[in-house]
Order: sequence, then structure tokens, then C-alpha cells
Amino acid sequence: MKRTICVVLSLLFILAGCQQQPGSTTAPSAVSSEITTASSAPEAAQPAEILTTNGRISALSCTDTFCVATVIGPDDHQKLVSVDLAAQQVLGEHTLEFMGYDVFAFPGGIAVQDWNSMDLTVFSEKLETFWTRSSKELPRGEIQPDGCYYGIDENFDIVQLSLATREEKRQHLPDGLEPTAIATAQDNQCLVEYYDADGRMIHRWLNMDSGEFVGEQPPVADAYYPIRGNYYQAYYGSDGTYLRNPNTDSVYVLPQNNLTVLASTKNYALFYELDTGLLFWDLEQGTYWRLPTDYLWTAAICGDKVVYAEQKQPGTLYLWSPSSARPDGDTGKALTQDQLDEANRTLSADIEQKTGMKIFYGEDGTRFNGSADSGYASEPCSDPLLLHLGLAHISRLTQELPAGLFREMLPAGTDQLEVYLTGTISSTRDGQPPVCAFTSTLGERQVLATDLNYADTPNEFRATMVHEFMHMMESRINECAKKDNMPYLPYWMSFAPAKDAYVYSYVGEDGMMFWDSTYTASSDIPMEEVSFLDSYSRTFPEEDRARILENLYLGNDSSFPYKDVLRSGKMAEKAQYLCALIRHCFPSCQIDQKLPWETLVDTVPFSAYEEAVKNYQPTIGE
Repeated sequence: MKRTICVVLSLLFILAGCQQQPGSTTAPSAVSSEITTASSAPEAAQPAEILTTNGRISALSCTDTFCVATVIGPDDHQKLVSVDLAAQQVLGEHTLEFMGYDVFAFPGGIAVQDWNSMDLTVFSEKLETFWTRSSKELPRGEIQPDGCYYGIDENFDIVQLSLATREEKRQHLPDGLEPTAIATAQDNQCLVEYYDADGRMIHRWLNMDSGEFVGEQPPVADAYYPIRGNYYQAYYGSDGTYLRNPNTDSVYVLPQNNLTVLASTKNYALFYELDTGLLFWDLEQGTYWRLPTDYLWTAAICGDKVVYAEQKQPGTLYLWSPSSARPDGDTGKALTQDQLDEANRTLSADIEQKTGMKIFYGEDGTRFNGSADSGYASEPCSDPLLLHLGLAHISRLTQELPAGLFREMLPAGTDQLEVYLTGTISSTRDGQPPVCAFTSTLGERQVLATDLNYADTPNEFRATMVHEFMHMMESRINECAKKDNMPYLPYWMSFAPAKDAYVYSYVGEDGMMFWDSTYTASSDIPMEEVSFLDSYSRTFPEEDRARILENLYLGNDSSFPYKDVLRSGKMAEKAQYLCALIRHCFPSCQIDQKLPWETLVDTVPFSAYEEAVKNYQPTIGE
């Protein structure tokens, strides 16, 4: 049995600049001459310039009728500027000091909280001061997307302070639970974080009027921390992008990949699309509009419009009204939980029919041990969206990999690959860390279990599956070696740079996960001399081969860090040998076209290694 420690590779777009502390106020009539506004409305869906400044816009917050922007001048003096979106006129300015802050526009005003003092100041739309509240008068917390300040006081009460009316509500959690944070808030409900009696982090929606958790909804297993101001959280699948709010019944399915969520409201979502620019979705209608843009400084949704600033003109604020033009497409759809459940049953049955593997999920997804002991246990994953993402990833693998491979990789004495889609997987053995996936031969059953909490990282989830497939494939390679009387896997040691290159343990001398960058891509040696991708590759030769195959599978993915390493020197030699060995031992892989893990290396026929393997005499390792 071997296990996988997930390496999550992600590309994060940071599209907002720093914000600053409130200072003195300037009356609306004294607008700086450095700022001008457009005099004409936008034509169709073409963006219009609504604000031009002698500086750069670093942050933005909007309502349906106005927006407030942070402007940093050439002398680094900073100010807030509010703009009426209908009239495209500056409403007011407010001078800022050189400190950090949060700014939030809400219907009727603008709230600013100083990062240093944590004092809260509320202004009118024209940036005239309404009221202030010192940090000593506020519980620890922050402004939330529903236009209220939420905090937790010294008595563990949840405090809601309306920015518009200054009305204050307090609620104590049922059963005396102690909250640790407010994840988000909307529609007079807040998502409260707390720990249960077993020490697990739980998230539940709390109604601020009744003080009760909302409905019969189960705790949110995965924390819902959307990007500030977003109504939905984005999930990324093999077949598109999904938007979900855990307090709603539907999941919105958008067919585009490579999307970065910028903002979302109940009805609309705004994305940055790789190689294109802005993508604006009307979620209820299932329609979208595209707008080519330069790299963005900042962007926000205001009603059914978009306000944004680009890198090439950082001092100009644009207003885009996409719905005034015909949509570019209408392929979005909403799925209810019942529809997701039905789609999951269909996907699971299709995978089983194509590959012969058996899929287990829900409560069944935790029952991988049967009468045997794999050394692991898991919690169930009852989230139909994460299950759908996981099944879609596996379905894509069945299309990418040779059809017969799933049966050929089964170890001798087993006749079924059982795939368990589950929640968090923990070791039942002391000192072993949790894992995101593992494989094990349990009697006549070949088991593969994988944690669906990682299903939101499409390439890495599939790569993890490939990693586990490699562990299973080693059994057939060993059978092939016995039949041919050839040391196929022992020959791997000829690539080892030293006798102690492998440590044959997942745990280091300090009792923690083994880490030593010697010989790896993280060391200071030339790329051509790198012998391992990372420390995990040095634990066992089996893990080295599995790490190489999963990263070869990632291929030319834009977020892939080992592309050049696997094309160079010693790593290229190991990769070529592994690819040749798989082709040699698996009939389904003996095809003319490249296999999914052969995009980075030039394939070499196994005959090129045959003589060296036959004459190999172990000198390093066991």
C-alpha cells in the first residue's frame, strides 16, 4: 500500500490594490481639477469612460447606483472618489492618510474601517461624514457583503451593526457554542464558524432575528469564504466552472474553464477569462457577454453593469453595460440538488460500464476496509457538487487513458478496482499524517480511496488519480519482469545519485513528514543534475515513479512547475525509461499516438534499454 500527499498548484490573480485610512473631507463642490467625468452615455455594450484621474485607481466598491474608488496620485497622496453611475458625475472626494483600510459601498452610504485603529467611519454617497464608531465600541469583526458590520464580543455574542441605520442586533449561539469567526453574511443571516465537541470546524447559517440556525441544512463541511463582496463561491471542474452559495438550492453551471471570479451578486457573476478579458454572466437567464480587456487593476458589479480599471490606463474608470447588447452565448444552466444527484448516478454508472471499476460514495464511500485493514479511515462526503466534480474528473480520465488500462493495472489475484469517493482520509496508525488518496490490495479487492475535498483542483485531482494508478501498475510490471526474467524495477536504482538517495520512510528523524531538498528541484544544483522532483519523491522508489508520472500527466498545464525539470538531464532519463516501461508491459499502451503522460518527453522504445536492464547488477540500495 502506498499513499499520496497532495501538492496543490494554483494560479491566484490579485486584482485589488491597497486601501487607505480616512482623513479629512472635501465638499462635493470642491472636486479636484485632476478628475473629469464623461459627458455621454455608452453606446450599446461598448464601455464608457466615467472617471479620469491624474493617478491610479487601486480599489473599488459599488452599489447599483454609485461607486467609490481609491485614487493614488503621482505624489502618493490618496483619496476616495464617489461617482454617480447614471449621471456619470463625481459626487464627492475624501482625502486619505497613508494607512490601510477596508472600504465598502452600500445603498445610501460608504463605510471605511481603519486597519490600524479598527475605527469605523460611515459617509454619505457624497463622502460627507455620517457617524463614527471607535474600535473600543466595536466587537472584533469586519464589514460583510450584506451591508452590516458583524463581530463577536467578549461574551461570544454575535453582533450585527447596520451601516445604514446603526441598528444593532445580538444573538447567542444555541447550546452555548462559542463562535470563532463570521465567514460571510447575506440577507440578515451570517455563516458562523465554531468547533464542535469533537474539535471539528463547523460552519452554519444563523438567522439574526430568531437566533436559530437556518432550516435543517447540515453544517457546511468546507469553509465558505468567498472573495470579499461575492455572493457565490466558485468551484472548478473538468467540464466548466460552478457557482454555489450554500444557502441556496441551485448550483449554476458555466461551461468555460480558466475563469477567475472577480465579483458576484445574486443574479450576476463577473470573471476574468484567460486570453480574453471580462466575462459577465446573467445567471438566471443563462446568458453571457465577453469584453476584451487589458490586465485589470480592479473590477466590480453594479446592478447589471460593470465598473473596472485596466493596467494600461490605471487612472481611468470604465462603465460597461453588457445587457444593452445581444449576448455572446446562452449555455449556462442551474442544477438543483435532485438534478445533481441524478447526474451523479448517471456519471457513476457510465464510468463503471466503460472501465469495469466500481464506484462508491456517500456513506458507502467510507467502507473501503471491509473485513480487512488498510490503515486508513475516512469521513463521508455528502456534498453532491464535490461528488459531481470528482466523477467528472474520473470520467475525463476514462476518455484520456487507454480503455484497457483500468483492467490491466489490477494486481494478480484481484478482479475488481473499487474506487471510494470520500471525505477527509486519516491514518489509523500513530504518527502518520492525513492523506488525500491511497491504494491498497485488501484480499481479492483492489481499493483506491480519494478525498473529494480536493475535487475543486481539476488538474491536480486527476494527477493524484494517475499517481495512484502508477502504484497499481507496478504490480503488473513486476509480473512482466518475472515472466521475462528481467529486473525492470530494480534497474530504476541505476538512476539514483547516491546510496542514501531514498530514505524508505515517510517520516523524518524529527517525527515529522520527511523533508530534505538534497538532489531535488528545490536545491541549488544545476537543473541537469536534479534527480528528484521533491522530498516526497525521495521517500520510496515507488513514490518517485508515481510523482514523475503524475507530473508528466500535468504536461503543459500553465500552473505546472516541473515542466523544464522533466525535460532536462537526469529527470528526462528517468521519465523516458518509465514511459518506455509502461508501453512495454501494458498491451493497451502499445499504440501509435502519444499517451497522456508523454507530452513532455521524447519517447524511447524499450528495446533501447533491454541490454542494459538484462545486464544490470545492483550496486546502490537494496
